[in-house]
Amino acid sequence: MKCPHCQTENSEKAKFRKKCGKLLQTEMVCNHCQHRNSSDSEFCEECGQPLASKVPESTANPITPPVSPLPQAQPTSFANGRHQVKKFLGRSGKKKVYLVHDTILDRESALPL
Repeated sequence: MKCPHCQTENSEKAKFRKKCGKLLQTEMVCNHCQHRNSSDSEFCEECGQPLASKVPESTANPITPPVSPLPQAQPTSFANGRHQVKKFLGRSGKKKVYLVHDTILDRESALPL
């Protein structure tokens, strides 16, 4: 199977191109009826609809995870010491949410700030 990107000949069993590393498509799936067609098909063998030409380059490249920001110093308390921070829970919209211990009510709760 010849790679349309780098023009290198690849074996029929190959899943990825040996020169450029991109995904080799071995079959074409019809967007209309979901029938699987051979990769050299231009029209669906089942319903006759035109098939998409090739796998978009964005799906052929490996997915890289997003870079997480460097950890920042977390506050230890809020409201003049009333809420003692136990741990950072995550983000909710634009706010950060903390697990805190309310020293007046003697209970734990989530506090968005």
